[in-house]
Amino acid sequence: MFPSAVVGIASLLTVAGAAAPALGASGAYDAAAGQACRLADNAIYTPGLSATAGSAPAWTTLASTMQVLASGTDDPRLATAFGGIVTTATGVATAIQAGSGTSAARAAYDTSVATVWGACTQLTITKQKVAVKKFTKFTYEMGAVVGPPPLAAKAGSLAVNGMVLQTVSAAKKANRGSCLGGAKSCGYFVQTLTQDPCVDGLVCVRQQWGLLAVGANSSEGVVDTMAIDASTGTAAKLSQFVPASAQKAFLASVNAALGKQLKKEGLGGDPVWKAKLTMKDITAWLPEPDGMHLWFDKYAVAPGYLGVVSVVVPLPVAS
Repeated sequence: MFPSAVVGIASLLTVAGAAAPALGASGAYDAAAGQACRLADNAIYTPGLSATAGSAPAWTTLASTMQVLASGTDDPRLATAFGGIVTTATGVATAIQAGSGTSAARAAYDTSVATVWGACTQLTITKQKVAVKKFTKFTYEMGAVVGPPPLAAKAGSLAVNGMVLQTVSAAKKANRGSCLGGAKSCGYFVQTLTQDPCVDGLVCVRQQWGLLAVGANSSEGVVDTMAIDASTGTAAKLSQFVPASAQKAFLASVNAALGKQLKKEGLGGDPVWKAKLTMKDITAWLPEPDGMHLWFDKYAVAPGYLGVVSVVVPLPVAS
């Protein structure tokens, strides 16, 4: 997933020290955290390190710099991420000094850099409200992925907004004809974006939306998700977390979790809503620190009155 050498990583970013807003400990934008991220970005991408990737002193200097940043930040997530650079950069220096192969040490370093990118990246959300014919209300949210590296942030933003605009387009098309029951208004469309906690190196984005027809008691509940690789801006695939060898155990966990929820709602043993999913049924998922979160649209696995159903199961493999 990540480049295998410092020179490879550095080539992904052409502008050192680019602005890198971060989420502070409170979960909101934190200027101090943003400054710490910019300093870390500068340290990781110093031209000297790129030119002397095989120099043990360069790696030792990087470790020392990141140790200062790790000790000086009040954001525990950033402190952990910066501390990872300290450990892995020291490991590369040690491997160089010992004259042993550095591939494994540099791969670990690349992973720790991705962790910094994940910790320093946020999804900024802007609400859109537009007038759409036959709708009483039509609102949705667009997102911008902000943080290093810039090219990855741009790619991530395009991916998120591509998902949003596809949903918006589908909602508009859904009511081009006559409204339900001849009503003058087809009702409401409301969509929201959320940045969920994520495993290291990823930005987890969740979109939830619904169409509510005039006179209806509930909306169509739909959830779409996207786990974005903070190093490239591309969407991660489920197979990265659930390889073929783990699919059987993973599905067993998912079906067991769903069965437990159905039983809690008094639907245990109901043949109509028996939990028996396949991998093709897993479409909305996010690898979060406490496990793999999965969402199932209204009516997909349970009666409509339960709305969107969500379960959490253990991550089958390390992220």
